[in-house]
Amino acid sequence: MQKQRLLTFTFIISLIVFSSTFAQIPDEVKSGLTFRDTIKSIVSVVDNNGNKTDYVNTIQMTNLESVNRSLAWSGYLSLDGDDDYAQADDHTELDVGDESSEDLTVEAWVNFSDFSSSDVVKKKNAYVLYTRLSYSQGTTFKGLGFMVNPIGMLSSSTTQWGAGGFWDSGWHHVAGVYNQTSGELMLYMDGKLLHSYITGGGSAANSEEPLQVGLDVTGQVDEVRISNVMRYADTTYSVPESPYEVDENTRALWHFDEVEGATEFHDVCMEDNLLTGYNGAQIITSVVERNDNFTTPGSFYLHPSYPNPFNPTTQIRFAVPTAGMVNIDVFNMAGQKVETLVNDRYSAGVYEVQFRAKNLASGLYFYRLTAGNFTNLQKMMLLK
Repeated sequence: MQKQRLLTFTFIISLIVFSSTFAQIPDEVKSGLTFRDTIKSIVSVVDNNGNKTDYVNTIQMTNLESVNRSLAWSGYLSLDGDDDYAQADDHTELDVGDESSEDLTVEAWVNFSDFSSSDVVKKKNAYVLYTRLSYSQGTTFKGLGFMVNPIGMLSSSTTQWGAGGFWDSGWHHVAGVYNQTSGELMLYMDGKLLHSYITGGGSAANSEEPLQVGLDVTGQVDEVRISNVMRYADTTYSVPESPYEVDENTRALWHFDEVEGATEFHDVCMEDNLLTGYNGAQIITSVVERNDNFTTPGSFYLHPSYPNPFNPTTQIRFAVPTAGMVNIDVFNMAGQKVETLVNDRYSAGVYEVQFRAKNLASGLYFYRLTAGNFTNLQKMMLLK
């Protein structure tokens, strides 16, 4: 009970620290906060004894404009910022970083139509990728943060910036990374490391709370991924230019590519951690567009099918960087092949094939692309 009170106390203190007014920021860092070419990164750490330490760093803002997503993104989670959100039940796959061998990456794409304090991705008492909004002396301050609850301490890495900050209209890629070996928290946005801080190490807490997406977000969220590795570790990184792929380090991944108006969102990993939309959170399908630069792709890629779930047809797009044989097969849950969609030689380019579920029963199906040494598996849901 004493430990629980302590953790609660430290959590409250940490939130107070971050949501504090401009006047509480050290004098030497106040100057320049409203200029668009600088960011103030603030890390607040509270230890077991209640001792709080603030660390402030100035970063020159470069290459942090909104990112135009260059491929076809079939849909996204739409939120009105009132009381809607999406939630998945607690599952072992969502408790990441709670084992000694695990790191943690929490990432998503966000597009704010109205910036506010929000939790983009949150698993209470474990980790949260969030934004904060505060006001002081007629100035609005906006912040991006990442918090992990290791055993015995509560740490957060946050970035705060002034009016006219870099939440330009459009989509932004945000990510929080935790290096369990060193205890380092890293906060990323649109190709750049915003801040990092070494907390001292410790495993993240194993939480029995559900995972929530889009709490108080006014706008859209897409491509939410939870991984048990450090996806990003350098000062800069390549912003993802295509929907994420499932690999051995992906613990959960939501593409939000279901049909228009859907309120259930499927995890494309083998463990389907179903997100359910509440109070109006739903899928909006975007216009499918292709970027001219992608007509000659640099790598093989198998896109999520669209729509998904589907009845009775869905479209599958794939990219071929060099000429060669391409095979796409569809399998049922028992691993039995139910149809071959592609078995031919293709030149470099982007292609689309339709799958029509003729006499198949409702359920989960898998489609696999094989080309040379490349293999990728995706899943789709037939609902009749």
